Amino acid sequence: MTVEPKRDGIDRLGVLLASTPNRRSLLKALLLGSAAAVGIPWAVAARADAAASNNQTGTCTELSDYRGSTGVTDSAGNSHAGYSGWTEGKVNTTYKASWTGTQGWTCPCPQITDEVYPDQSSCDHVCHPGLGGCLVACGGGGVCLETKPLKLKMTVTNTISRLSWAPAGGEKSISAACRTELRRWNTGIDAHEAHHAADNTSVVNKANQAPAKRYKACGKTEAEAEANLLQQLNKAATDASAAAQKEMNRLAAEFHASPAGAPINDPDCGICG
Repeated sequence: MTVEPKRDGIDRLGVLLASTPNRRSLLKALLLGSAAAVGIPWAVAARADAAASNNQTGTCTELSDYRGSTGVTDSAGNSHAGYSGWTEGKVNTTYKASWTGTQGWTCPCPQITDEVYPDQSSCDHVCHPGLGGCLVACGGGGVCLETKPLKLKMTVTNTISRLSWAPAGGEKSISAACRTELRRWNTGIDAHEAHHAADNTSVVNKANQAPAKRYKACGKTEAEAEANLLQQLNKAATDASAAAQKEMNRLAAEFHASPAGAPINDPDCGICG
């Protein structure tokens, strides 16, 4: 029995990583949320964030109070009290598959098993032809489909949200020392969140190095075999996304536990008061 090669089967699955929630909960005590500056060029005032509530224009004390009580708002509109920066990584795992079919094998005694198997030996192993099993050996029946070697393709879109502060009187209203303090705060937040985004990207790049793999599934009809094959492929994509999220969370927690990932203070209101 021959089944004609199928058109490409495509499925797209996405997992939204809520800015690696595990790292946030593990480090709840570290509420100031950024790292030491690494020389990223910045004007005194940070860029305006997409969420209007993240763009603060009050006093230094009001900024600090807002960060502690409400915190940064992420791209989904969720606020995170205590945090000045938040990184979300949206992972999308896709595949493009084509497959061919062959005849399957079934047990003549459905009370033992009614599954379709890819070869006679695997069918006989369950059917047990002879005394104590089905008296008749397995025979041809059903359809099995097998993909060509394929690789899952994973991508990640990192979205960084952060608080910004533009003093109500503009840059000229604050002292040179305060401008230096504000620049430290801005570059620190960006350095910290950029590290998380880079880690997320590295996880995805590594996942995409996995070797190609064949997938095979059987069914009583070609339609059933195709449904079973797609279910297997979807599970592989879902599992890959979940594994990537777990690794992103691990790297985030590892970074937060390191000196480079330690939080920095809000702008010093003794200088910027």
